[in-house]
Amino acid sequence: MVSAPDAAVKLIHLDHEIRGLEYQLFVARRRKRWGNIHLVAGPLLLVTLWIVSGFSRFDIRSENSQITAVVGLAGLALLLKGCHLKFRPGGPATYNGTGLFGDRKLESDLDLELTLLRDKRKLSVSEGELTLKQRRLAYKAEAFSDVDRFRAENKRYRRIQNALQGVLIIGSLATTAIAGISLISPLAKWGTMVTSFLVGIASGFIAAFKYRERGAYLQQTADAIESEWEAFDLGIGRYKHYGSDKEAQEKALGDFAEEVYRLKTEQKKREQNLDQPPSDERSGPAAGA
Repeated sequence: MVSAPDAAVKLIHLDHEIRGLEYQLFVARRRKRWGNIHLVAGPLLLVTLWIVSGFSRFDIRSENSQITAVVGLAGLALLLKGCHLKFRPGGPATYNGTGLFGDRKLESDLDLELTLLRDKRKLSVSEGELTLKQRRLAYKAEAFSDVDRFRAENKRYRRIQNALQGVLIIGSLATTAIAGISLISPLAKWGTMVTSFLVGIASGFIAAFKYRERGAYLQQTADAIESEWEAFDLGIGRYKHYGSDKEAQEKALGDFAEEVYRLKTEQKKREQNLDQPPSDERSGPAAGA
């Protein structure tokens, strides 16, 4: 049987390793996502350029030809970057003196290692002689990491929402402007088609994935957990009636852990509701009635 101090130290080390693997897994998934975006954006830009140019004669002295060359190089660069991210997947590079780009752990391997470490953590808690207070203190420390994670996810959803909203605004205005130019230049009709297509894609993504709602719920949960944390540390709110003796503090810690658990459970339920298709959301209350 492992003693309580040794189990607590082992738990701290495991938590540190878990945080590191979570970051590596985040980098691996981000590189995979950006690889997909580059592989779509690069060819789409090249095809759009090819259509809009209308097989016109290329003359390096012409301003239009120079713009075409720059856009073509940008599309080619996106395509090459996407190929690099696809053929070199994984998390952060680790340079050991061999290889030009360094070694990267694959997303599947990182996910496997993370699952193994989490199982080790559960086993360490069950085998160690940790008191209920120690387990609750570990849960309290983990709650602050959850606040950082929720806010990081909220920032990511907000960036996506802002980008798609920008595509909607700029695309709508550009479609109207290009439609007026198309009366003079027939080639501008292709521009109208492309901008309309982009506006439709952005609108569909906003409606389907509900980035704004997801970010708002994450921010709301993070703020609630942080407020609960500060109220516990300052002894205000629901914790102001607890005394300073050991038994009262343990009871306050138990109430804190219960409230944080409730907030995190509600967040999971909100995410599940957002993942449901609109038909299920409309039929849910009727079915429950």
